[in-house]
Amino acid sequence: MIDESMQLHGAMTLILRRASGEVETVHKDNIIVNVGFDFIADAIGKAASRPAVMGFIALGTGTTAAAATQSALVTEIDRNAATYAHTAGTK
Repeated sequence: MIDESMQLHGAMTLILRRASGEVETVHKDNIIVNVGFDFIADAIGKAASRPAVMGFIALGTGTTAAAATQSALVTEIDRNAATYAHTAGTK
């Protein structure tokens, strides 16, 4: 019997390039909220009515603790169109 499991973790790496040429890299662990997990499950498992692609990414400055029930940033400061990129055969 094969016993495998898959886990999803939320994380982001932000690369900030300042006008001076200085580059700052910040890595933050985060959570996958309920609506995000539902989106992933539906995209993988639904035969029909799969969700459209995630089309935007947003940044916020809020200090409210992340909670699984959140569906929007508390203090959103910017939102932009997202683009998809993946190299086949990589994880």
